[in-house]
Amino acid sequence: MADLAAVCMICRVVERGRVKCGQYWPADEEGIEQYGSFAVINSGVDVKDHYSVTSLLLQNLEVCSLIAFLSY
Repeated sequence: MADLAAVCMICRVVERGRVKCGQYWPADEEGIEQYGSFAVINSGVDVKDHYSVTSLLLQNLEVCSLIAFLSY
């Protein structure tokens, strides 16, 4: 069974034309980004009026964690 963790980001990737943080997760649902021995998989995005929740699957060989990502 995977552990559940949450990451809350209090800014957007880009605000007022300025990059505020790096996009280290795939923006598209079912997208995959590879970082060395880690894979980050976007398993779904739930867009609300003022925030979005992106479900990410983090894989490292046989270790797997499900992460809920909140973006305001």
